[in-house]
Amino acid sequence: MRSGCRCGDLARQWGRIRAKSGTDWVKNITAAGGFELETKRTVVLLIDPVVQNDPSARWAPPVVRQALKAMSASYYLQARQA
Repeated sequence: MRSGCRCGDLARQWGRIRAKSGTDWVKNITAAGGFELETKRTVVLLIDPVVQNDPSARWAPPVVRQALKAMSASYYLQARQA
């Protein structure tokens, strides 16, 4: 269940990754029911992935929220650590 995605600590801390809802990697990990996220030198197993839509990005810290709004990134992938 390895996604090949290398994301930062943001995804590990909040279990959320910026996602475009129709992309293949999002479909693959939601169908699989989980994925491994490699951050720095740690691999974390995340399960129960769900695509959410939040144009305000309330879940993100203020600086990240501004960047997400600037990119019009309203979808994100939420998962929890196994």
